[in-house]
Amino acid sequence: MSSVYNSQVVTISPYHLSAALALLISFCPYAQAKGVAAIKAHETHTDSSARIFVFEKVRDTGAVIIFDIKGRKPYSVIRSPKVDYLVIVDNLSSDITDDKGISAYRRSLKESKAFISKYSKSKAMVEPYIELLSETIGKYDSGLLRQDGQWIKKEDYLRKKAEEEAAYKQGEVELIKSKIALLEDKVVGCEVDIEAIRKEIDIKRVQRLYLKSQQWLQKDSELQNSEVSAEELRMKNVEIDELIAREHLKIVELEGLKKDLGRQLVRLEKQTEKPGASQ
Repeated sequence: MSSVYNSQVVTISPYHLSAALALLISFCPYAQAKGVAAIKAHETHTDSSARIFVFEKVRDTGAVIIFDIKGRKPYSVIRSPKVDYLVIVDNLSSDITDDKGISAYRRSLKESKAFISKYSKSKAMVEPYIELLSETIGKYDSGLLRQDGQWIKKEDYLRKKAEEEAAYKQGEVELIKSKIALLEDKVVGCEVDIEAIRKEIDIKRVQRLYLKSQQWLQKDSELQNSEVSAEELRMKNVEIDELIAREHLKIVELEGLKKDLGRQLVRLEKQTEKPGASQ
């Protein structure tokens, strides 16, 4: 099987390869992918004859593998048994606070050991990485966790996490309390408005009754110059109808505020509920 093979790429000296990998591990923890590749001149050649080089990024299409190498053009090679590569952990300074966080290190350690066992020329440059993985895994297995670049005892981490969760929960409680206080003020304000509207409706009804009584008295009176007009009564009815409509809207608003207040109270009760209290 033919491949795009650049001999210039794989003639980098072992010293520079080791230095490049060290730089990758130390200063490029956020690269998308990085590691070491091994390519044999022919599939039938021994693994120990494979040429080794460091890459900063790899794109594997399934048919073609493309390596990005610092300071050089991308290096492409057709996938075949003569091509192999090892990708190192993407972010060697990330937090490790549970088994999921350490799993990538365990997997990479296993792959790295298999890689140097197969390709002996890669041993000198990959072994420091293996030591780093082993040290990290050892610290985790001894009960330490890494957070923000610092190794801390697991119990200290769990205590700190519990305190942060409690502080967050307390913050949520205080926020809900402030919302409840605001809603309570709005409920009171709405009730005051409704009471004022009702009083105004009562006044308008009394005024209308007065006008009707005046109109009735004037029917037998010869004094027509002060007669109460039908328009006055009509306008009074309109005013009363408008006030009743305002009262209805205020009542709807009040009911909505009270429902919202009820929901906020339920949330507050759940936030302040002690663990196991509902069991």
